[in-house]
Amino acid sequence: MTRIDPPPKSKTDPLITIEITGATVLVAREAAEGLTLAQLADYVTMRTLIGTGAPPDGGPTPVQTILSLFEDADPPIEMTAFDKALVAELYNASQNSSARRVYNDIAAAAVRSEVKTSREE
Repeated sequence: MTRIDPPPKSKTDPLITIEITGATVLVAREAAEGLTLAQLADYVTMRTLIGTGAPPDGGPTPVQTILSLFEDADPPIEMTAFDKALVAELYNASQNSSARRVYNDIAAAAVRSEVKTSREE
């Protein structure tokens, strides 16, 4: 991942752009056994685009996410509503938005996705 740090627009609103020029993800054959290609593709997509993983120390996740694919005994079969909301909010965020606003928007979208998922069940 190449990091481009242009000059900030102001001292209170720094602008940082991260550009992905390539990614390589290796998954051990033993770890992938029993998983579908779709599960692996969704996991790799989230890992490379979001740059995050499952909680440290194998702790429980507060919501279902494809990022728990290798830690969860019953992993999701695809990106969850939470995962899709996270990606959508990151791509909808303005480059001029403060990090706090982006985090708040992601949290609100996550709550909406969970409420919607709960109603559908």
